Amino acid sequence: MGITKSLTPMRQEEIRQKIKIVQIINRVQGFFFGELEARANAAGERKPIELTANQLAAAKLLINKALPDLSQVKVEGNGPGGEFSHTIIVREFPEPEDLAENENNG
Repeated sequence: MGITKSLTPMRQEEIRQKIKIVQIINRVQGFFFGELEARANAAGERKPIELTANQLAAAKLLINKALPDLSQVKVEGNGPGGEFSHTIIVREFPEPEDLAENENNG
């Protein structure tokens, strides 16, 4: 039995979305670090990865839509043992159906 038979269609779509985001992140990182294109052009040259401002803006939008937002909350006060301070980091993960809905709505 293949692995795809054990996955629900919703889970398969979630995995596809994650793969797309990883590809976008890899492309942006390649641009940032001055890496060369994976494929040579017609002249046989591998040029540095280039992204337009629009491509970078779209990448940021898609990454922000797919990856969790981080919120930091600092709690301070007085307790039985004296003063305390605690920082909580909250991760908000979008639900797969929300990603699909946002994609369908443009």
